[in-house]
Amino acid sequence: YGEKLVSHFLGCRRCCDLYDFSEPVTEDIELEAQWESSKHTVSFMALGGEPEPQEQRVEHGGTATRPQDDPRKEGFTFQGWTLGGAVYDFDDAVTKDIVLKAQWKKDSGVTERIVTFMALGGAFADGSDVLSFTVKDGETVRKPKDPVKKGFTFKGWTLDGAPYGFTEAVTKDIVLKAQWEKVDPNMMEHRVTFMALGGAFADGSDVQSFTVKDGETVLEPTAPVKEGYTLKRWTEDGSAEYSFKTPVTADLVLYAVWDKKQSVTVEHTVVFLANGGAFADGKNRMEFKVADGTVLKQPERPTRADFTFSEWMLRGAAYDFAQQVKEDLVLEAQWTPNPGIETFTVTFMAYGGTPEPLVQIVKKNGTAQKPIDVKKEGFTLKGWTLDNAEYTFTEPVTKNIVLKAKWEKENPSMTTHTVTYVANGGKFADGSDRMEVEVADETLANRPTDPEKDGCALTRWTLGGAEYDFTQKVTEDIELVAQWEEQFFKVVFIANGGSPEPAIQRVKRGEKAQKPSPEEEPKMAGYVFKGWMLGEELYDFSKEVTKDIVLLAKWAEETTLVESRLLANVRVYPNPVARVLSVQAEAEVARYELTNASGVRVKMGAPSASDLRLDVSQLPEGLYLLHLADAEGNWTICKVLVQR
Repeated sequence: YGEKLVSHFLGCRRCCDLYDFSEPVTEDIELEAQWESSKHTVSFMALGGEPEPQEQRVEHGGTATRPQDDPRKEGFTFQGWTLGGAVYDFDDAVTKDIVLKAQWKKDSGVTERIVTFMALGGAFADGSDVLSFTVKDGETVRKPKDPVKKGFTFKGWTLDGAPYGFTEAVTKDIVLKAQWEKVDPNMMEHRVTFMALGGAFADGSDVQSFTVKDGETVLEPTAPVKEGYTLKRWTEDGSAEYSFKTPVTADLVLYAVWDKKQSVTVEHTVVFLANGGAFADGKNRMEFKVADGTVLKQPERPTRADFTFSEWMLRGAAYDFAQQVKEDLVLEAQWTPNPGIETFTVTFMAYGGTPEPLVQIVKKNGTAQKPIDVKKEGFTLKGWTLDNAEYTFTEPVTKNIVLKAKWEKENPSMTTHTVTYVANGGKFADGSDRMEVEVADETLANRPTDPEKDGCALTRWTLGGAEYDFTQKVTEDIELVAQWEEQFFKVVFIANGGSPEPAIQRVKRGEKAQKPSPEEEPKMAGYVFKGWMLGEELYDFSKEVTKDIVLLAKWAEETTLVESRLLANVRVYPNPVARVLSVQAEAEVARYELTNASGVRVKMGAPSASDLRLDVSQLPEGLYLLHLADAEGNWTICKVLVQR
């Protein structure tokens, strides 16, 4: 005893595979329990007396130690410590966390006063939200340990709305109420730890931890690898698969569940390059192997000063994380400069080298980063040139530039061939319409970064009219021709509760969407239209459209309060709300009603509380009215916008 069961494992002690209880048993197996030491907390509440003993940590099955000094309280005699109203026996075994409370007997001839503490949604050490002390008339009351309330900071105690200082003599029964201040959700964070259990992540570690804001979800990490096994899922308890759509509201530990491989698996190397930024570990690259056919998970986004991460790029195009991995990949971060940052582009032409570096966006007078890992079979990279002169990567960038790879044969007598790429109406990065690349005999011609042609998308490269297969070896000079087709994208406008909704626009690749006119902008009673959002940013209609996009109307309420009579200091938040609406009032709310825009009641209650939580997650989006009233007939009406 003195320990608690944590989880089950399959095999001998050296095997750390978490056993999956959902798997059928096809052979004799031995499950071995994993244990960890367990202690319990014994807390003391002196209920107005002092000193209040320190809490004790006791081994499971052990006994607590009776405090050496009994607490004292003016006008009362200490009778002992109680648990659940009964005198506590300190010889009893401790098998869980407990709270012991002081028992007091009033001295004869003493007038007592009752002081009640109301946590108002918080909780004291014993889990209760109300605590009562008895004190001698004319004496001061001792301040209890602060209650706690998730998402709030305790600010102190109030009497009749004013701060209470605990120096005043108590001459009548009083009720003290907790004062809370909501913590900014952006400041609340939790740690999520992934345990590979015999596997290893890309950096070689078997543990990875991420910090997640309260209420947000954690991204599934790039799968760790374990020789002879494939990752089946992540779990909290060894059985159920963890859903990465679950909001994180506390620290979390997830364990890898592995499946033993039945056959040899073809693997590919995947490299993520931060391209001027850095990952959480400070490194600018992340490399690991995945099995053929794996669908990649996006890693944690890198960060870069003065820039915002956009997406991962492969050979100049956005990578589709829904596709299976069938080759080695080098994915590079694409960045968008923050407003007010003047930037220039640095474009690379690798001339047959792979991977062809992504375009770098560099701040004015900043320096470009020298690409790494660019290789070409049979050749040595001698450097990069700008206008045929060697480029040093220490020069400040003051305009858009194109850098070209300079290659040298490893063997001067090596047989080579020329592969000519014809843009066929398009243009390469340096503005030319054709590019010649020297390749070694019996090697591959690598697909270059796509040239560009206004309003068109490159569909394929052809040789003699037939689509070229870039997996075939080059044995002679060849000419590859780009083939194009016009491409259009949809721009969809969602009014988000307002009306009218602008028509869907069909925009040619590289052209701009038309901003709806003021007459086309949606309207909604009680709210002001603030613009069109793409993700978390206001959309810039001066940008070229390069993919289908959905723009969402952004609203700001004109005012929350509609009408009120005496029921003051009412706070309704968040507003707009997606799931849970919080209501705080100075007085207790005796009843409430929530009606939709048509006046139909959708929720009602009689809570008799000043701190409410209303679940609106199942209500349709739109405008609602919240009617609040206290026991004296005072009332107020607030607008509430349900929006997701």
